[in-house]
Order: sequence, then structure tokens, then C-alpha cells
Amino acid sequence: MLDKYSNPSRWGGGISILWRGNSFKNYVNSFQNNESKDICSLPNTIYPFDSARNALFHYMKNIGIGEGDVVQVMHYTCDAVTDVLIDLGCKINFYDCNSNFEAVDFKLHADCKLLISQITFGGKAHTDSELEEFSKNGVKVLLDKSLSYGPNDFKSELNTTYPTIISFEVSKSFTVGWAGLLILPQSSNFDQYYKSIKRVGIIRDIYRNILLILNLYISPKGSKLKFFAWLFLRLVQFHRASSSSSSKYSRIHSKLGLLTLRILLGSYKSISKNLAIANKNHNEIANLLRSFSVKVNSKVCEDMSSPRVHFLLSNKIKDKFINHMNQNNIEVGTWFDSAPSGPTCQKLVHSENLFLESVNLPCHWSLTESEMCHMIAIIENFFTENAITQ
Repeated sequence: MLDKYSNPSRWGGGISILWRGNSFKNYVNSFQNNESKDICSLPNTIYPFDSARNALFHYMKNIGIGEGDVVQVMHYTCDAVTDVLIDLGCKINFYDCNSNFEAVDFKLHADCKLLISQITFGGKAHTDSELEEFSKNGVKVLLDKSLSYGPNDFKSELNTTYPTIISFEVSKSFTVGWAGLLILPQSSNFDQYYKSIKRVGIIRDIYRNILLILNLYISPKGSKLKFFAWLFLRLVQFHRASSSSSSKYSRIHSKLGLLTLRILLGSYKSISKNLAIANKNHNEIANLLRSFSVKVNSKVCEDMSSPRVHFLLSNKIKDKFINHMNQNNIEVGTWFDSAPSGPTCQKLVHSENLFLESVNLPCHWSLTESEMCHMIAIIENFFTENAITQ
């Protein structure tokens, strides 16, 4: 999902939101890392897929959730989640959330088969005690940490209470282009089903890595020539849309390609360290925004990171801020600014307010010191001249 305000191809020395969860140097080092050749180096409860949405799709297929089954999901989410539910014929029941991304007026549907409890920019939709209670009542719980996985999720000893989905796609805290993980509790039995899934073909896998290399090289080191080359590739549809992971072919060939898997394995142990850098960047930007009375919603810690600093601005200043940042070559996002695919919701007013006021800035670990200094100076300049009265 692209933000309506952002222009992901506006590079040329600027600071982009997409493709910053990795670096060209890290990609090369990952490929050369000896551990990248050991497919068994991941813990045996972690299953790599070509996308987070396909990790969700196959998890649900394996536990038998499909046609007519009620699944509860946060309204403030991405089409990547609801497209899976629609494909499987599930009945989607949205729940609302406040500005801290906590579920508001939440009621467990009597026929709920699966609760997707979203952790959004570091904010938990449900408390641990709530999830424990739901689970005791026979409802399956899945954690969606695609926007919130943190350093501790990549430690050698990993133990999760609930099945968990994380994403390594182009907008996330760490990226290998298109990939996602399904992380299951020790007691789970998914191996046999996983063996039946076909792997992404070598040609498609090489194509994706060519895209990854191009974007990692161009996005942080743009020039006018590279910018127009990128635009041309986009015009001729050389770039792969994330939504193509929902295609029939992709649903069948969902196991992560061997080349991309090699890059992921070579990077895996360093992800924790890199997310700690991202958390430091997040807090530096967040603290500056708070000093100008801006409401910052995202939170980070050892268990949580965030690909963006998420904050709220009223309409009268939001457009002005975005224009100011764009003029200074800093890309601004608005995740999420519209309802996901699924049934129309009339009463989820908290989510609707978030759609209107959400603004976010990149805080990826790959940002350079000069990029951080530039962003800090431009933010400070804007709010010094435009005081927040909310």
C-alpha cells in the first residue's frame, strides 16, 4: 500500500521511506557470510515465506480456517492482511483502536475462530492477560508483528506463546525485498504442511534480487540520472508490486526462494544489532517531535522496533508539514490513511480519526548520520515556525 502523499521514486540525494531496511553493503556481506549457506541455521519453529501475507495464508490453511469462518482483525491495518481473509472466504469482523493502537470497546465475537492481534508501531492491541483469556476460551490467537518486531525477536533462543507473523518487505524495519516469517510455538506441528508448499522458482528469485540490488543502490544514493532510470523501470512495470504476492501462482509457490533465503540467513544474526540502531534513530526523532508538543504514537524497546516514527497532525498543519518535508527531499508517509479491503465499517470512529491524522517519517538503521542531522534540522525548522496548539 502506497501513501497518497508519498512519492517513493523521489530520490536524488533525498531521504526515502521505502527500501531503507537494508543497504547494498549489507546485502553483499550477507551473500558472502558462510552461515548464508546453511538452510538449517534458523530455529526449527521459524518458517520463511516469500511474503508475510503468504505466511498468514498458509498458517490459516493449515489450521483449517476458511470459508464462512469469523476472523477478527484491526481496522487500522493493511490490505495485505484482509486480502488473505477474502481469498479464504472468511467473514471479517473489524475491531477499533485508539491512538496508542490499543483495541477500543473490543468484544470477542461469539463465533470467532481466529483473532489477529496486531502490534502496530510498538503498540499492542491486546494485553497479555486478555490474549491468555481468549486462548483459554478456545479462540486461536495470532500476533501480527510486521510493523513491530524488535531486537529480541532475533536472539538465538526464541520462544513465542502465540503464532507470530513478521515481514521483511520493502517498507519494513529490515528488508530482503519480499519475504516474511511464520514463527510458531515449540508445540506446533507445521513441518509436514510446509514441505508440501512449492518454492519460488529460481528465475523469479533472481529477478527479485536484481530489483533488491537496484533499489538498495539507488534509493539512498540517488542522482538525477539514477532517478530517471528508476522512473523508466517503474513505467515499464519492471518493478514488482507487493500485491502480486496475492496471485494464484504466489499462493502455490510461497516458500522463500533459495537466493533470497541465502541473503536472509546471512543477515539474520545482525538484524538484532541493526534494529537497536533503528530504535535509537526513532527515539531521537520522537523526542524532538514531543518537544514541540506533537503527539507521537510509536514506541520502541528491546521487544519492539518500528520502521517509521508515527505521529498525529491535524489537517490544517499536516499538508503544510508534508509539503515542507518534500521540498527538502524528505519523504513523508501517512500509514494508514484509508480503510483496508473488507466490509464497510460505520462506527469505528477512532480508526477513522487515525486515517485522517497519521503522519510518519523513516527511522531505519541504514540512515546515515548526515541524513539524520538533515532530517532533525528540517523538522526543527518547521515546528519552530509552526507552533502546535493541539
